[in-house]
Amino acid sequence: MTAVDHIAQADSDTQGPPPAGGEDDTPPVTGDIADVRAVALLTAQKRDLEAQLRIVEQGLASATAKALEFFRQEGTQSVTVEGYTVFLKRELWAKIIDPALAMAALDKVGWGEYVAPKTSSQSLSARLRELDKDGVPLPSEFEGAIAVSEVYKINARKK
Repeated sequence: MTAVDHIAQADSDTQGPPPAGGEDDTPPVTGDIADVRAVALLTAQKRDLEAQLRIVEQGLASATAKALEFFRQEGTQSVTVEGYTVFLKRELWAKIIDPALAMAALDKVGWGEYVAPKTSSQSLSARLRELDKDGVPLPSEFEGAIAVSEVYKINARKK
């Protein structure tokens, strides 16, 4: 339904004014049919934009998967097209495989701040990214206790 259809529907649905005050003694709100039309028009516009956004997001997801393959095949990290630099972003993410082993491994390497009743994989992942950035290998104690996965994402920024 287009915005015009929504407005026509709103015009045909006019049933009279709302009650003057609510049961909770809120003061009455003043307005006129132009405000009602604005609600109808803006609601229609919002729904149209949300539908367009869903289509764009589906296209972006498909193009992103293909762009990842392009970057892999070409062996490149970034390309500038249409005024945007499209680039690979590498992220490391930690996943606790065995909580007991993970806690012991973290204690053993001196990372006690990550040991709590429940380890925060967000914080641990951030620490692992710092190690990676500095070229420090992962502690061997993590073997079988903490898995680390690389995730590549496509980002774009206006040049």
